[in-house]
This record gives sequence, C-alpha cells and structure tokens, in this order.
Amino acid sequence: VVITVMGGAWIIGHRIWNVLLAWRLAAAGVMVVAVDYRNYPMVTMPEMLDDLDLALAWIKDNLASYGATLDDSPVALVGQSAGAQLAATLLLRQCQREALDLEGALPWSPSMFKVFMGVSGVYDLPMEA
Repeated sequence: VVITVMGGAWIIGHRIWNVLLAWRLAAAGVMVVAVDYRNYPMVTMPEMLDDLDLALAWIKDNLASYGATLDDSPVALVGQSAGAQLAATLLLRQCQREALDLEGALPWSPSMFKVFMGVSGVYDLPMEA
C-alpha cells in the first residue's frame, strides 16, 4: 500500500496529480491511496496538516474494506514537493503528540508506515515571527 501526498507549492496541488504514479504502481500490484488537502489561501499550513491527519485516520479505519490491512500490508507514505514537506511535518507532529501524550492525536500512528519517502520536499522553512 502506498499513500501519496502530491505537491503544488501549497497553492495548486490536487490528488489527481497522483494518477501517473498510481497507474505504474497498480500495474505492479500495489494499492495506491491518493490523499488531498486544502490549499493556500483557503487555509494555512496547520489546517493542511489537519486535513492530512483526518485522511490518515480514515485510511486506518477503512483500508480493510478495500482488501488490505495495516497488519498484513507494508504501508509507505510518499510525498512530493509541498506534499513531502507536509507529510514529514505531519509524521513529526504525530510522534510528538504520542510521545508527550498530548490531546488531539488521531487514531493513526507513524509506526503504521514501513517507509516514508519525501521527493523534492522543502524541509528547512524559517520560523514565523
């Protein structure tokens, strides 16, 4: 199972951009789940992360109805460009929530992924003042 988060500079991305990758992976017998998030200026980064949080929780709860389970299937999270940055940030945020037992952690865990692959992501963003 590969969960994909496409990029688009946080302003123009859409899950339909996953189609070419999904076709290639599906031809190799891989299930692909393409997730989406709202773009700027409709929302800011925290809301983009919340959208992805909800998507991963939905996948965890519904994957079995599509013929795969987290127990039996290796799951990879793949992000491209802005999607890579958001996915990496989401993983770190969820790790922090779990480690500190913080409120707001959704019922998915970074441990459900065997692989994270960030392709051409931006990881060194300046802190807001």
